[in-house]
Amino acid sequence: MNYWLIASSYRIFGVTEFASRVPAALCGALLIPGMYAFSRQFLRRRAALFSSLALLSSPMWLILGHMSLTDMPLSFFIWVALGSFFIALERNRNGLVWLGYIALGCGC
Repeated sequence: MNYWLIASSYRIFGVTEFASRVPAALCGALLIPGMYAFSRQFLRRRAALFSSLALLSSPMWLILGHMSLTDMPLSFFIWVALGSFFIALERNRNGLVWLGYIALGCGC
């Protein structure tokens, strides 16, 4: 899926170094508020905020977010899959299982 994201970015921004890094940066940036929203459903606001800030302050997260590697989209889609499976089991929402399956497919 990473290569499709990069190809789409090339089509939008042109074939540049910036365009190849946009998908990884976007996946990394989307995971921070996603982590807060997921954590907020099960934890207090302060704990959810600290979990997001811990991820944001991780040096490896910031470095990989600036590189055009497959790690960041993989982390994003695996996180979406695990989060949707957990919420589906915890809250008995079977429709989210399909989101998890789609995210697992996109992560590969």
